[in-house]
Amino acid sequence: MSTATLQDAAAAARARAEDAQRKAAAAQAAADAATEQAHHEATERLRRDAERCLATFDRDHAAGEERMVQARDAFYQQAATAESFTEMRGLYLAWSDGAADMYWLYRSLASACGRLARTTYQGRAIPSFSERAQPPPFSAALDAALGRVVQTRNAEIEDAAVQRILDLESGEIDG
Repeated sequence: MSTATLQDAAAAARARAEDAQRKAAAAQAAADAATEQAHHEATERLRRDAERCLATFDRDHAAGEERMVQARDAFYQQAATAESFTEMRGLYLAWSDGAADMYWLYRSLASACGRLARTTYQGRAIPSFSERAQPPPFSAALDAALGRVVQTRNAEIEDAAVQRILDLESGEIDG
């Protein structure tokens, strides 16, 4: 092979290599642009989600608080008439679920504020969900519920006794 042919072949190989490098650089630029676009879209989606969380927090909080209070009150009210521990367990778990929902609502608020670089919510420090809002252990809750039942029954018995004494004193009841 002649020197000219080798030089022509080398030049053609260099041209193909340069073309391949240009194509690779263009592909890399396109991939980088797609990655940047995806990152921008994800960031924007998170921002919108955070704004939505802040916009609905008060409504969601009121509804969640109501569910949790209703579940707690149902637990305490049903203690007087519940037929089984299974029934009380179900009521307790509903109360616990309501508390867990509230916990995650507060976590979502804190996360949303963090994503939006906020340190306050409506001009106040970001609220946190207190551990005190969690139901007490089942045995303690059941003990408290039954204690309320006993107190109510004792008060009813005492009221009835007082009324009977008053009736006896006024002569409405014969001896």
